[in-house]
Amino acid sequence: MDTEGWLVNLFEDTENEAERESMYRLLVHIERHSQVNWDAAAQLVRHHNNWINPVEKWFPKSEGKNRQLAELTRYLLGKDDVSLFRTARLHQEGRATEPRSQTGRTGVLQKEEVESFNELGYIRVPEAFPSESALKMQDFMWSELQRLHGIHRQDPAT
Repeated sequence: MDTEGWLVNLFEDTENEAERESMYRLLVHIERHSQVNWDAAAQLVRHHNNWINPVEKWFPKSEGKNRQLAELTRYLLGKDDVSLFRTARLHQEGRATEPRSQTGRTGVLQKEEVESFNELGYIRVPEAFPSESALKMQDFMWSELQRLHGIHRQDPAT
């Protein structure tokens, strides 16, 4: 696709001056400071009235365009907007296919899962990683709670 033509069409199709200004600010900033795709970022512009932070003060902390888009969305909107990610044409970062869990499930969410996420703010993904890893993370967190705050796993009083 002709990037310049796509960009011209994007601006010409945007009649709202505030939206056009937000698009310009966003595209300039992500071009200078991130790996976020323009077409994915353009989805954020539709929500410019809900931005809680100025885009110019966001600088990515993570690597990869998908992670940076998620980070940018949280920064601008104060939440992960699943509908935004479903409509944006996200590309896997150097992978031919989406990763599969041990159950053979791909990274795509089902309609019910998206609705649950929108309602609850989180989603449960069974077998997203091995249970041994979860137990190691649990042990690590308890050791950190003890080290940093004196909270002991076996002592509810702490």
